[in-house]
Amino acid sequence: MQRVVNRINGLAPDIVFFTGDIVNDRSVELEPFLPILGQIQAPYGVYSVLGNHDYGDYYDWEYPEDKIQNLKRLQKIQENWGWVILNNESLYLKKEGDRIALLGVENWGGSSFPAIWQSAGSL
Repeated sequence: MQRVVNRINGLAPDIVFFTGDIVNDRSVELEPFLPILGQIQAPYGVYSVLGNHDYGDYYDWEYPEDKIQNLKRLQKIQENWGWVILNNESLYLKKEGDRIALLGVENWGGSSFPAIWQSAGSL
C-alpha cells in the first residue's frame, strides 16, 4: 500500500477522489493502513464518497448499534486523514475565475440499498 500511495503522490495530482468501497465490511480493515493512506496529498484536496461495502451491510452485526458505530468510525478515520467526505453534499472548487462542482451522493436506490438516513437514522 505504501508503494501505491507513493505512486499517487509522485503523480502530483491536483485532486484525489475515493469513490467508495474503501473496506469490504468493517472499518477495522483500515487498521494496517491508517498511517499510510493519510499520506495522500493533493493541493485541491482528497475527497471521498461511501460505497455500498462501506456501510457494513454485508456483515452480520450482533447489534444494530455496532453497524452504526462502524460507519461513524469509517467516516472519522477519513476526516482524520484530512479527506472531505461528500455525503449527500456538494461544494465548488475555484481556480482563476473558473469553478467546478463536486457532488457526493450516498449509495442508495431501490430496495437493495435504502438511503442510510432511511435505514439507520441520523448519523
